[in-house]
Amino acid sequence: MVTGIAASMADPVVVAYDGREGIDLPWPAQYLLWTQYPGGARKAGPSRHRLTAVPRLFTLLDGLSRRSLRVIGDTEWHDSPAVYQEAIDNVPKAAFSPDAHCWWNTQAAGRLPHLLSMARSDAASTREQAQRAQAPWR
Repeated sequence: MVTGIAASMADPVVVAYDGREGIDLPWPAQYLLWTQYPGGARKAGPSRHRLTAVPRLFTLLDGLSRRSLRVIGDTEWHDSPAVYQEAIDNVPKAAFSPDAHCWWNTQAAGRLPHLLSMARSDAASTREQAQRAQAPWR
């Protein structure tokens, strides 16, 4: 039973983080979070908004009353930080303004999975083009 619970906590989920909020993790754990699981980041004023995949455990440790790491969807570990960067770069700039509500609750909520899908397609296309350039006879 314990093994099953531990395995489910290691499953990756895509999370969005609004840099205007705090994460209920000690600072060293936050540093480890963003270093160990790099993704896309977008600076807006003093805030740094992020989009990446992390083990589900981080979302459970992020405080019971305030969840700063918003789960956007399930994923697999094959996405690169460049995919998340492209997806977050395509979120409308207005969603990061200081006057806007948390950006995943507005335009981004329904759009992020679509933006991630488009970013994955673009990354796959770029990989295929690079492979063709290296071996054009394929």
